Amino acid sequence: MNIVEPSTDQLSLETYSEYLQDKINEETEGRNEQVGDEIRNDGWTETLVRMLERAEPWGGFEFRPWLRRDLDLIDYVHYRELSPVQVQLLFSAIDAASRIRTIAIEAYHRGIPVRWFEYSQSNAGGGLPELQPLNATAIARVRPRIGTLFKYLTLTVSNKQSLVFWSPPTDQLPGVLFTADSDLAGLSLPTQFKGALVTAPHHGSEANAQAYRIVASAAQQFDSTITWIRSDGRSRKRPGSTYLTIPSRRLCTICRCNSSFSTSKQTVQLFSRQGSWVRHADTSMCVCQ
Repeated sequence: MNIVEPSTDQLSLETYSEYLQDKINEETEGRNEQVGDEIRNDGWTETLVRMLERAEPWGGFEFRPWLRRDLDLIDYVHYRELSPVQVQLLFSAIDAASRIRTIAIEAYHRGIPVRWFEYSQSNAGGGLPELQPLNATAIARVRPRIGTLFKYLTLTVSNKQSLVFWSPPTDQLPGVLFTADSDLAGLSLPTQFKGALVTAPHHGSEANAQAYRIVASAAQQFDSTITWIRSDGRSRKRPGSTYLTIPSRRLCTICRCNSSFSTSKQTVQLFSRQGSWVRHADTSMCVCQ
């Protein structure tokens, strides 16, 4: 397979992520699946445990603001030839690394078990009865890293391979679909959507408009009973027009109203009553425009 690196004028974090994923798939094709760190019963590997036990809960990457103020300092980290777009990729990678590191340290020190999944639309499985992967399969070993750290940090923000999970309905609760940032393309969704909760992919961005149509197709006559929950910061571009026109109940952590915003974020609170999701009195409905 001939993989062409995107030119600088095409470069975006999403484009570069897709390019790197193709490169890594090519480099790892036919690799021995038994290679890599075995995952312990608590979900951690010995290598990760050694690293996390040495890690301090500092707010790392303090040099990032300095780089923003004075890009000449990039010489110090040997990125003198980076274009402005590539510099933004560097900043995004640093942000991703900081978030991943913080989550891992918190989870480890709180004794939270973890599960490892690998993106796979053709062989999804390995979850729990109450939380089932729709486009991933559980793995028993963590594969060794191939390529640069920057490659792997960049891949963490790729939306097309966001892992999607389904929590099936029970006698007391309707189902919940966790879409992450996926556009749901090519996924086979369940049909038990009556009264379900669905998280809005990518903060309700119009780039993921396809996801709403796919859910509506799977839900069929239950589309109007679905509740969409959208988490976001203050954005003038989100939510997109498709999110605003879906015939379902909508709840946002923060709404956009006539180019302004709600005064503060809200915590969306829901509870179950007679087999349905009910909005808490302190939670407001979506008023986005």
